[in-house]
Amino acid sequence: MSKLNSISSNLNYSKNSLLEGEQIIAAAKWSPFIYAIPILVLLFGLFMLFFDVSFEGGATISVVFFILLLLLVRISCYYSEFVITNKRDIVKAGIIIRSAFELKNEMLESVSVYQGIFGRIFKFGTIRICGVGASRCVIHFIDHPLEFRQKFYEEVYYKVKPVDSQDENIDI
Repeated sequence: MSKLNSISSNLNYSKNSLLEGEQIIAAAKWSPFIYAIPILVLLFGLFMLFFDVSFEGGATISVVFFILLLLLVRISCYYSEFVITNKRDIVKAGIIIRSAFELKNEMLESVSVYQGIFGRIFKFGTIRICGVGASRCVIHFIDHPLEFRQKFYEEVYYKVKPVDSQDENIDI
């Protein structure tokens, strides 16, 4: 079973902005690795607490930063969407200030994936959508990015309208 079917984000924006005849093909899921920075901050605070580092109140400050970072990451993940439909790509982020990137599938040039060593081990990565011209969107910490790109190519990119038979036999 594909990991793309388990959609964890709130897709209200995407569902409410669907056009007539448009349906969601795939929605990206955030990797649990996105919580790495808050966990590192917590571990740093625990290290300071248990090894009696001479910075007074450092462990408390670290725990407070951990809680704030954890809330920030969780809220950001909940209110961000990355969806491929049969007509366009939709990327939405933001709570108070909304940033939305929508690109028709006909205007897409490529969907590329970058995975570092940890990304390959823990199956997360960065997806870059490049459109015709200068339009570009980059999304980090996507869970199973290769499956997402494959789903895109299967459902969107390879379903291009066939070329007219008149256009095939053009003499130059």
